[in-house]
Amino acid sequence: MNIISERLLLRAIEESDLEMIHQWSNDPRIASHLAAIHLPSSFYQQKKWFEDMQSQKDTFRLAIQLIEDGTLLGYIGLWHINWFDRIAEFGFLIGEPENHGKGYGTEATRALIRYAFETLDLMRIYTFVLETNLPSLRSCEKSGFKVEGLARSHAFRDGKRVNVVLLGVLREDFYNLK
Repeated sequence: MNIISERLLLRAIEESDLEMIHQWSNDPRIASHLAAIHLPSSFYQQKKWFEDMQSQKDTFRLAIQLIEDGTLLGYIGLWHINWFDRIAEFGFLIGEPENHGKGYGTEATRALIRYAFETLDLMRIYTFVLETNLPSLRSCEKSGFKVEGLARSHAFRDGKRVNVVLLGVLREDFYNLK
């Protein structure tokens, strides 16, 4: 199953993507912007992550690929999917700095959220974003997410305490976007 937007293809993460994902996972410039801490990992650990993901029923992760030339831009996903309550946690990563600020995160977010509501029949999607990660906050807000809470001094990044913002989007919020 693929999700296609104007410029992007959201597709299954393949074993051939792991080398690039491993590089991003170990890049401190990227890790410092993520709400969940990413410790340095070996390629073996990255491969184990990939293998474990294949059997998880509450996780849905996809590669973000540029349709135009096939460039792997990052990955996106839903996890902690609660099929009874129809909710899931969301996150995405755009890897290379030269691909930041081009709207790829917002486009991928909207495509996956639409899929989550229309095909998976979810009712609410939530995410945690560092208060200092303004691009991700803007991307989420453009996709209908609303601030639902703030965890003060929740994370430690680059030698400082950082607040973490809880954002959520309901199905009706998403469909009422202008």
